[in-house]
Amino acid sequence: LDLSGAFAGVLTRPALVQALREQGEDARIVDAMIPAEQVPICSLDTDLSKAWETMTQRGSRVVAVMDGQRLVGLITLDDITVVIHIANATQRNIGKRHPVDPSS
Repeated sequence: LDLSGAFAGVLTRPALVQALREQGEDARIVDAMIPAEQVPICSLDTDLSKAWETMTQRGSRVVAVMDGQRLVGLITLDDITVVIHIANATQRNIGKRHPVDPSS
């Protein structure tokens, strides 16, 4: 956020590493971050599959979650990957506890 509280951009891990590599420890966040106008945006009611689709279409590892003009959070590709892994593990466990009877 900038000094007025407006969404200014996102500093991703790859951008941080690149800035440190190219500019050293004196690199400034503002010079390394992805500016807000280049960060894909979704709203509070966007489902995760749409957020993921937006990220992949834009080649981004992050999407900003906005409530009007107010930044309320960030979702990263890593976040969605974790959710998918948890959902898959949960589904496998449900199948083990309640096997389907093939005769029914």
